[in-house]
Amino acid sequence: MPHMTPYQKGYIREIKAREVMQSWFGCVTVRSAGSHSIVDIIAGNGIDVFAVQVKSESDEGSVDWNKLRYYAQQFQAIPTLLVYCKGGRWKVYLDEERFTKEDNVLGTE
Repeated sequence: MPHMTPYQKGYIREIKAREVMQSWFGCVTVRSAGSHSIVDIIAGNGIDVFAVQVKSESDEGSVDWNKLRYYAQQFQAIPTLLVYCKGGRWKVYLDEERFTKEDNVLGTE
C-alpha cells in the first residue's frame, strides 16, 4: 500500500467528516476543496448552518477559534470543529463546547 500524502489524508478525513455531519445533524454538506480557508465544510440541515473545520487529534490544539468564529459569522453559522481520533472516533465541538450524540441540543437525530 503506497504512503498517503498529507493532502490525501486530509481529503479522506473531510469526506468522513461530511458523513458525521449527515448522521449526527442531518446535514447536507459542501466541501470547500482547495480553498485554503479555515472552513473545510459548510453544512446545513434546514435549521442550523455549521462552518466546519476538520483536524486530526494531534492538531486539535492548533485551532484558531476566533478566526473560525469570524468565518462562521459570515454564514450565520455555528463554528464547528470535528477532530478525527485514532480508531475512527470523532470529537465534535460546537463553538468550543464538546458535543456528543447524546446531547442532541439541536433537536436533530
